Amino acid sequence: PLWIVSVAVQMSKEMFRHGTGTIRIAANTTRYRLWSIIQQCSQIFLYELGYQGIGYPIFHHGVVPAAADAILTGMAEAGRNDNYCISPEYGSVCGYYSLITDLPLAPTPPIDSGIFNFCHTCRKCAETCPIEAISFESEPSWDIPNSKIVPEQTPIWSALGKKVFHTDAPACMSIWYSLSCARCMGNCVFNTNPAAVHNIIKGIIGNT
Repeated sequence: PLWIVSVAVQMSKEMFRHGTGTIRIAANTTRYRLWSIIQQCSQIFLYELGYQGIGYPIFHHGVVPAAADAILTGMAEAGRNDNYCISPEYGSVCGYYSLITDLPLAPTPPIDSGIFNFCHTCRKCAETCPIEAISFESEPSWDIPNSKIVPEQTPIWSALGKKVFHTDAPACMSIWYSLSCARCMGNCVFNTNPAAVHNIIKGIIGNT
């Protein structure tokens, strides 16, 4: 039997508000450097206890989808842009990683903090996207739509079996590398340093 350990690594909210360019890239790459340290220390810790810790064999490609793990273990919720998830504590600007272990662990359930419900009507990330790769639909769907830039291709860029707002990944990637774009994450309403009132507002708006 194996268990998944989901790990959240915060990034700079302010640097992500730049949306594009090298400042945003610098904020994004910090999580990979931090994760390399966290992974090594966690693996050594597990090894000394007599267990395995199977992590990322290369820089940023793990053996399981980290965002799915974050959602299923209750660390975050899905957002309108299905390329990332949103944490009640850290917002939209957070990187997630997974560690597989044979150390028996108590499972933690998914959460409902109102974030995904809020995303049903917000659309700020979709309006911010320069290529409109993020869905404007009012309800999530099981069906993966075709891409606007390769309409004849079968949608293989997103896994089946999830009811989400499907992002047009080929369209997104067409500007991701050229612009170093992450405007959606930087402009998300959850990309804020929370004050006490934010927790109250999030709870009310997310469920009404």
